[in-house]
Amino acid sequence: MTTVAGIEIRQVRPEDEKSLPDFFARAYGTENVRYRYPDRWRWLCLENPFIPRQFGLPAWIALCDREIVGYIGAIFVPCQIAGQKRIVLWAVDLVVSAQFRGRGIASRLMKVVMDAHEVFLALTMVPESRHLIIKHGGREGPKAELYFYTNRVETCKLFAAVRSRLEQRLGESVARLVWRAVAVSGAPWLFAKYCEVRLKTLQRRKEVPRKSMTANITRVVGRFGREADDLWESSCKRYDLAIVRGRDYLNWEYIDQPGTHYECFYAYLGAVLSGLVIFRMGISPEPRLGIIADVLWANGHDALVTDLLQFALDYLHRENSIGVYCASSVPVVVEALEQLGFLYVSNVALCTYSQAGVTNRLRENWEALLSKSDHDWDQYPSARHLSISEIRRILRSEKDRLPPCE
Repeated sequence: MTTVAGIEIRQVRPEDEKSLPDFFARAYGTENVRYRYPDRWRWLCLENPFIPRQFGLPAWIALCDREIVGYIGAIFVPCQIAGQKRIVLWAVDLVVSAQFRGRGIASRLMKVVMDAHEVFLALTMVPESRHLIIKHGGREGPKAELYFYTNRVETCKLFAAVRSRLEQRLGESVARLVWRAVAVSGAPWLFAKYCEVRLKTLQRRKEVPRKSMTANITRVVGRFGREADDLWESSCKRYDLAIVRGRDYLNWEYIDQPGTHYECFYAYLGAVLSGLVIFRMGISPEPRLGIIADVLWANGHDALVTDLLQFALDYLHRENSIGVYCASSVPVVVEALEQLGFLYVSNVALCTYSQAGVTNRLRENWEALLSKSDHDWDQYPSARHLSISEIRRILRSEKDRLPPCE
């Protein structure tokens, strides 16, 4: 526990739980509290099987006159680092009340979490949080690349940010009238269709003719069992750093996670379990977007990656998805995404920190297994439609990477 300039920073205690809903309501808005508490908070802080014994609740608060004014949580997960298994933590949900920003509270909360356990990891975050992590000694490593496959572009979702800015500048009633006038002209619909045609044309130019699938892909029934541990052991040796995707982690992350539903499938080559793929469809208030959260395959079966991704893509197409997101740091997966026509959106670098120097044991050019589910990147309900600026960036970057038309 530390107290500076009247702000006390300490670990959350059981008696603090009753005060969290009010703080989350102030920080995120009353309509969004249900996505933070109680189900998600209890899944992270009470039901996570990887929290070290006697650690207490994996969350910290900033207090001013006994009122919560800042919060940060941690997600404990099993990890393999340089061939050794350890428990590590991701930082998550850093937020400070608006009237208390600019006082260094976020920096102090981040530092407390970084020092709370022997290895700290961070992947997806706002630039301000990344700056704090680097400031406190974190180092950037491999990058996860985010890709998207477009089925259609929806006008209302594409222009959601534009409408929001109009409301902020003009007020809700005036903005509604202005948008109606613009919408009647048909210009937003035409622009959305133009973006859709351009994106789908690029996808067709990238796609490689599909081969017949060699794997037998079947749904995981119930919970993951010992076979998932065996699959992980047959696939993990290629990575210098990876979250251990054994049955305990897979069940907690994908079966027990509240608020959303993942589709989980095994892939067999003959009678041998050789891979798995996990994905989901966006649930309201999310758009109808597909997210391929995880793909895993046994060593020596790189060709299976395309089968797994193709299966997930086709499944989500049949479910009438607007489009499909997938992310990976593994070159084999990135190459398969490119061949299936996915378009590159952006990338994020993994940050690592360890007071004990655990991550210093990684070789100079080390490989990490990172996916769309790591570090709560697929936190519900965060899935969103591509923005206008993202589409423009995709069109520019993909045009430069494609060979000329014959």
